[in-house]
Amino acid sequence: MSRELLNDAAIVLHRIFSNENIKYGIFGGHAISAFGGVRVTKDIDVLASVSKDELLKLVTKEHGFDALTQARDDYVAFLYAEKAALKFQVLVEVFCVKFKDSQYTMDDISTTAIPIRGLYHGPGLASFLDPPYLFKGKLHAAATRSKLYDAADLRALVARYKDDIASHTNTMNIKDIGLAIKRHPELVFLFRQLDIDINKAERAARFFNPNEIKQPIAAGAIQSGLLS
Repeated sequence: MSRELLNDAAIVLHRIFSNENIKYGIFGGHAISAFGGVRVTKDIDVLASVSKDELLKLVTKEHGFDALTQARDDYVAFLYAEKAALKFQVLVEVFCVKFKDSQYTMDDISTTAIPIRGLYHGPGLASFLDPPYLFKGKLHAAATRSKLYDAADLRALVARYKDDIASHTNTMNIKDIGLAIKRHPELVFLFRQLDIDINKAERAARFFNPNEIKQPIAAGAIQSGLLS
């Protein structure tokens, strides 16, 4: 998927959320790329301070977004396409912060507006979660699935933003660190660079079998991984 096509979707989404003063941040592979990483991705992951109902009222076919049917109340997946290129669809997954029994907000979460360029919309802006939160999101991903690019993304973030990430290690889920080590043993060396207590992490995850973690992840799990 062309990075410029992904940027088009991000630019339009930024306009919608900015007009409504809604805080949001892109995370995942597209964010890694925006912060200087070499990353190919086919979709956009978004954390937004909205409810599902609010989201569906704001992000509509009028803007090029077609919502896919979802039973969950913390998440909506959209297919975005430009009218001039309907066959090129971008998957945009939005994780809502406002849902029943939600325990977190985005009030204290830092984001950065980064200039990007779309294929059809030209220059524009999009908001991205800052590197420590991208790291937390990738850490949760590495703990819950066995995809090599999750470990690669963690290494890329530390290579560029080590000091910033290291200053946030006290907010990271120690069990996620232990599970990530079980799936990706080579990450031990990365976590040591951040002065993380490896023994503590391994103890926290010792009774958990990564192979028993089933997809899809429970409602609110992605938000918790980023915000807790």
